[in-house]
Amino acid sequence: MQCFVGCFRAWFLPEPDSKLPDLRILSVNDVYKPERLALVRTVARAAVDPGVLVKQVLPGDLLGGSLYASEHLGESTVDVLNSLGVDYCLLGNHEFDYGEKRLRELMDKSRFPWLGSNVRDRDSQSIFHTALDSDTFWVQSSHGPVLCGLFGLCTPATPQLSDPGHNISFEDPISHARRCVKALRASGCELIVALTHLSLHQDKQLAESCDGIHVILGGHDHDPYYLIHHGVLIAKCGQNAEYVGILDLYLTRALAGVEVKHSFHFRSTAAVKEDPAVVEAVCRWKKSTTSTEEELCVVGSPLSSRTYELRSTENAFGCLVADAAFWACRPHGCHGAIINGGFIRQDRLYPAHSVLTAQQVSEELPFAECPAVVRMTGQSLRYALEEMLASAPTPVGCFPHVSTGMAVSYDPSAPPFARVQGLEVDGRTVDPDEQYLVAINRLFSEVAADGVRTFCKCERTYTHHQLFRDLVMDYLRERRHVSGELPGRLVPVTAVANVEATRQLASDRTCWQSDRREALAVERAGTMRRRRYATLPTEDMLEKITKMMNRMTTLRKIEELHSPRTPVTARLMKQSLMSADGKTADTTTTSRKSTRKTGTATTTDMCDLKKKFNWMHRQPVVHNASHPSRPSSPVESNQTVHDSSARAVGGQPPPTGLHQESIRTGWLVTSSCWAILTLVAAAIALWLKRPELAERGMCFVTKRISKMKWEPELQRKEVAVQAGEPCNDRPQDIQDAQDLVSAFIAQYGVDASAEGALRNLPADAQRQVIGEGPLRGLNASALLMSRIRRVQGSLAAVTSHPMGPGGMNPPMPAKSGVGPL
Repeated sequence: MQCFVGCFRAWFLPEPDSKLPDLRILSVNDVYKPERLALVRTVARAAVDPGVLVKQVLPGDLLGGSLYASEHLGESTVDVLNSLGVDYCLLGNHEFDYGEKRLRELMDKSRFPWLGSNVRDRDSQSIFHTALDSDTFWVQSSHGPVLCGLFGLCTPATPQLSDPGHNISFEDPISHARRCVKALRASGCELIVALTHLSLHQDKQLAESCDGIHVILGGHDHDPYYLIHHGVLIAKCGQNAEYVGILDLYLTRALAGVEVKHSFHFRSTAAVKEDPAVVEAVCRWKKSTTSTEEELCVVGSPLSSRTYELRSTENAFGCLVADAAFWACRPHGCHGAIINGGFIRQDRLYPAHSVLTAQQVSEELPFAECPAVVRMTGQSLRYALEEMLASAPTPVGCFPHVSTGMAVSYDPSAPPFARVQGLEVDGRTVDPDEQYLVAINRLFSEVAADGVRTFCKCERTYTHHQLFRDLVMDYLRERRHVSGELPGRLVPVTAVANVEATRQLASDRTCWQSDRREALAVERAGTMRRRRYATLPTEDMLEKITKMMNRMTTLRKIEELHSPRTPVTARLMKQSLMSADGKTADTTTTSRKSTRKTGTATTTDMCDLKKKFNWMHRQPVVHNASHPSRPSSPVESNQTVHDSSARAVGGQPPPTGLHQESIRTGWLVTSSCWAILTLVAAAIALWLKRPELAERGMCFVTKRISKMKWEPELQRKEVAVQAGEPCNDRPQDIQDAQDLVSAFIAQYGVDASAEGALRNLPADAQRQVIGEGPLRGLNASALLMSRIRRVQGSLAAVTSHPMGPGGMNPPMPAKSGVGPL
């Protein structure tokens, strides 16, 4: 066996290359908590290997976006970066938060170079201040020295996101990238790395449009990404130094030039110790920071300021800030307030019953902005919301959060600028021609911030004298309590429909459980009698069962009783419902004792009854009320009869197959076999040092088991559709799906927003999302939301189907020549 495994590994599983890389690049971007840079320094020290050149780069958004940085206008962060030993920093949009003049001063105090190829002086067209257009350095590989080139690009949307002034222009990044690559190639560079502070979509465009780039290390997006696009590695490391990206580059000289191989992984900083030198630099500036631990209010439910939620869905903290702005501006005639999600920065979760302090509010709202009131028509207000929702559900900084007094419903699956389905102010539908006063971020009233152009075209009637963080503190001091629950002011229409359907089905659950208990009692009684008598049931048993079955309302419950253990009992139960006059078959009134004495006659009667039931089971019958003893034609009964596969006695759907308990037993046996085989295969794969094969096998068996588990339910719905019956989820199916969702959420620890979106889906959609396999990756919540959005898109298509929303089918038309005259 060992010989076989050794040969297998030698032939098919070659050992991984243990050679050290020629170049290692560490990357961190979008740091709004500078104190976490102490963790980055520890990771950087551990990443040093003898003979390996290590470069540390930071692709933008370092000097702004935090209270720590804004209180000293960025100087404190520059001091921390100097102690960190950074090799290159890129100009991002938040570097310009304090204006052009202040940024020049901060760049002069930096002991590291800044990059920004497309950041230009508007008059002279020269690169901004001391920033580098590009830079080169030598890498000593085992095949000889290799010249590496590096350049940086900043987002052209910086004027809408920050305050760079009018003397700086942010030019097209792709044209400057082509220029830089051409210049670096001409200087002999064989490896080119681009640092970008662009969106992921723009990074992909750069990889497609600019040949010669080997690696793109980016920022601006606050989620970690790693992908290969058009042969170019693109990586982003999230925000706040939660992960450090470690890129290893292996350089091999070939006939066509240098061949570049790479290995990239994220290094979590969750369990990393802080570097003492960086901690000292952070504390030196914190001593002069005006912090206060004043307790403002108590948090009821958990209160989230998670970045992903704020930029993609309704969030309680965003609504809280909007409520505070509305409260402050209401004396000036304000009708409501709108706040963009990117204005809130700390990405935290405040537990229930915790205390919210003034320091925490200041950290959440670090920007020195105040609310402004603009006058706009109802049509303009609607269009402004369309602009803010144009990218939903993709996370963007302009995602809106509205105050009390406003209500918005939107369809994220609709085309952009046609998503707002409902808009109300003060409980009334917005009139397109009526004038409204709306409080917004002052920056939105001055420039097209985040690409929203409507607000800056409106008349500004009032500007509040307080900063947002100060008026939010005053608002919380007055309230003393804040709830973390979602107020339901900005709701997707698909979520509204799903919630209402779930509530309706949940309200029927009590009735269903009552009927289910009754049905189980009947089944237990039949099984017990079946054990005591080898022949058919006696008359008194039939009478008792018939009385219980007369209280059941639909034959759908009888499907639950079609167990192979009690076939005769189930048929007797059906006959009691098929009788038009509500009477059972003729039975004698003798006791069980007399039945034993006259067993022959009783057996004869029961055999006749059994034959009658067998004939009825083979052929669909509608009983004639005037002549119960004979079946009537469809014309006489004035009813439509379909074939036996579609409709059975009394217009009810036929049995759909095996008993539910048998189905579950079969599923358990089959899935157990699959699980055992997979565990054996996974153990072999791990023994062979191939964990990726083990993971692939576990993913496959998860999907397989999920499919086997829910296949009977899909067959039931298919039969219901053929019969023209509603195919909604049964309450028990919904409960099973919710239990599965709870286990799934507990396993991967997704956030409250993703959990709520998953629970709002119908049961079939929940099973579809979970059946796609484990949430592999760094951001389980983001991956889960992407699955949910795909499923919601298909739900929207089903909702618009002529069959109607929720899977409700229209009545089937009568077959030609069979319907009533």
